Amino acid sequence: MSVSTLRRARGARREDGLATPARAVGRAPAISARAALGALLIVLAALGTYLAAHGGRTATPPPFVVAAHDLGPGESITATDVATVHVALPSDLAAGAFGDAGAVVGRVTTGPIRAGELVQQGATVPRSQAPVAHEVALSLTLDRTVGADLAPGQHVSVVGTVDGCTSVVSPEATVRQVSRPSGSVGPATQLVRLSVPTGAEAVAVVHAARTGEVTLERGTDALSPASVCRGGSSA
Repeated sequence: MSVSTLRRARGARREDGLATPARAVGRAPAISARAALGALLIVLAALGTYLAAHGGRTATPPPFVVAAHDLGPGESITATDVATVHVALPSDLAAGAFGDAGAVVGRVTTGPIRAGELVQQGATVPRSQAPVAHEVALSLTLDRTVGADLAPGQHVSVVGTVDGCTSVVSPEATVRQVSRPSGSVGPATQLVRLSVPTGAEAVAVVHAARTGEVTLERGTDALSPASVCRGGSSA
């Protein structure tokens, strides 16, 4: 084939759109070691900033002891009566709280503590310092328990009626525990657990409950010892 014929053939290919353009081949830009190190340092710095910022917010607060359920006054605390929660408290409040549940077990409550409430040192005393008390339990109808409005920690006077005479058998008893009213047949009753200061008063309360009737009285002051008998005579 002559040179002119070859040239004509190449021209025909270009005219028919069959010519294939040459592809430009280039290299990807090289990344220097210094640039890679700089990028790594930026990532590490950002990670450190994130951890520093979030580490303070997620730090676990110190533990403090709370009541696991309602506690009445005069109760000896057991391990099942308390729980530990982690919470941030003001310094003055934290100073009067317990951080270890074991330190609370065996102490006696001086007043009611509600479920979830912080157990403060002032709300408990060592058993050796707890006042002497005698407890009795009474099953009473609602008309004899101040209308079912009793709550642990309240003070009541126990009035007993025996053989036609009504008298104050315990001037100042403390309510330790009160059950919910129950009884589908007949008058509803409540089980009331009381604490009285002396053994003699405990005996008098039990005697009145077993041989007569007992009524709880609640007032701003304890009732003075008194007795009223059938016919209006008093002592």
